[in-house]
Amino acid sequence: MAGRVGRWGLVMSVLVLGGCVMFEDSRDSGRLTRDEAVRLIDSMRDKGSFEEMRERVNASARAIAEQIVAAIPGQTWEVDDDPEQLEFLRGGTSCEKLTGDIARRPSSDRILFGRNFTPEEYAIALDIVRNEAVKYGVTAESSLFDEGSRHDRALVGNGYEFELMQIERPILIITGDCFLMQRVLDLPPGQLPPDSPLNQLLPPTGR
Repeated sequence: MAGRVGRWGLVMSVLVLGGCVMFEDSRDSGRLTRDEAVRLIDSMRDKGSFEEMRERVNASARAIAEQIVAAIPGQTWEVDDDPEQLEFLRGGTSCEKLTGDIARRPSSDRILFGRNFTPEEYAIALDIVRNEAVKYGVTAESSLFDEGSRHDRALVGNGYEFELMQIERPILIITGDCFLMQRVLDLPPGQLPPDSPLNQLLPPTGR
């Protein structure tokens, strides 16, 4: 995925503070003020929580896998049970403007398929992914490579990415948009968690 981010030209600078990560887009290097951060957070409240969306994208990944296995004889699937991989994906990835204690992007578990798809089977699998992705408002597609038995196709849009790749073995993963953590949603509008690094990081007024 890092290669895909590079291709899109989003050069990010990373600030690590107390285990939380804040990304700043190089096209707009100015940090948010505290008031701007609060307004951004409040504007995201109606989207729901990171925890809820993590469950949803994970369920979608498994539903896609089940449909693919049903459509392609002899195919199987399993969740990548590597502990480090699971911990990383289940913790989510960072948003551009907010620290990880405030909001994160949910990812599904990595779905590993039992054998490589033929070109015809890959097309069938990709159609199944498309049908699920459209439920999230995802319609655009991009590809890093598509040659021989090696494929990488991503369906992107509305903050989401559905990626079906086949290098050594087929892999499916879904990454969601940025969502607030449940503990932030539980606070009244206009407030930051008292222990959030943003309270120390962000100036109260003006850039």
